[in-house]
Amino acid sequence: VRIAEEFKQRRADEVARSKRKGAGGGAYDATQVAKDAALADSGAGGDEKQTRRNDPFWFIQMLRTELSNNEFAYMNVADSEGTSFDPYNLRIVPFNEVNPANHYTISEAGVTHSFRKGKQEFAEFTPLAQWESECHLFQEVMEIPFFNRYHAWKSYYVWKKNIQSDKMTLCKQVLTTNLFILNTTFQPSLMRVRRLCVQLSKLRLHDIKHNKSYSLAEFEETQVAHRTATCQLLLIFFEEVRVAVQEACDKAIAIFEAEIAAADMAATDPLGVQQDHQLHPRGGLHRPLYPPRPAHELTRGLV
Repeated sequence: VRIAEEFKQRRADEVARSKRKGAGGGAYDATQVAKDAALADSGAGGDEKQTRRNDPFWFIQMLRTELSNNEFAYMNVADSEGTSFDPYNLRIVPFNEVNPANHYTISEAGVTHSFRKGKQEFAEFTPLAQWESECHLFQEVMEIPFFNRYHAWKSYYVWKKNIQSDKMTLCKQVLTTNLFILNTTFQPSLMRVRRLCVQLSKLRLHDIKHNKSYSLAEFEETQVAHRTATCQLLLIFFEEVRVAVQEACDKAIAIFEAEIAAADMAATDPLGVQQDHQLHPRGGLHRPLYPPRPAHELTRGLV
């Protein structure tokens, strides 16, 4: 079976080579060779052989063994979606599938890269031996874990930074909207209570001086006096905290009552609402064209 397969393969290659040489050389047609191979193989292993014939290294081997010197082939980037960076991941394509904006040609002389930048076209030529050497070095470098995992690491890093930035932005918005210390009504009282707490934290529950000896009576007298003074300071602290909280609550209630009174006045004063929200003839709302006159002008004729 193996001998028969090798014979079929050799026969298909000879048929394709004879056809190309009879035409005097030219562009390598991967599609035509694949068809000849498929006919010779009778449909067995056609996909695998088609993939192998699209490989530029297989074409380089054929150039050095069987193809004529005038043969060349067109190549496109295999990973056209750009999910990975590999400038040597190419595949041979027929002429009608060539990407005009970015394609390669390979021959016995070397590899030519043709590409466009805007409206200008450029071409870069690399000798075949140099291209093979650089391809081998690139594959060796990509085996290093840092370069091999770089794309996955970079994508994860960018995703992580974006998620952190979104969370920080959301937290800033929540704090700006709901942070209690930024409320103009409660901020003075909160700062006042914080200042009192800092002062209270400096108090000590005992009064013992270093490098001094106490008798039992002196120690007891000193600590009793210190306790009395500390209790007085605690009472002052509690009273000042109560006053600060009371002032904040009174201010908040006053603002709330003022808002309720304004809403009730707007609801019970249709004339004022009508003046402030007069309908425009063409639709929509606008402020009154003539502002209301002061009260002393309205009562001037009645006095």
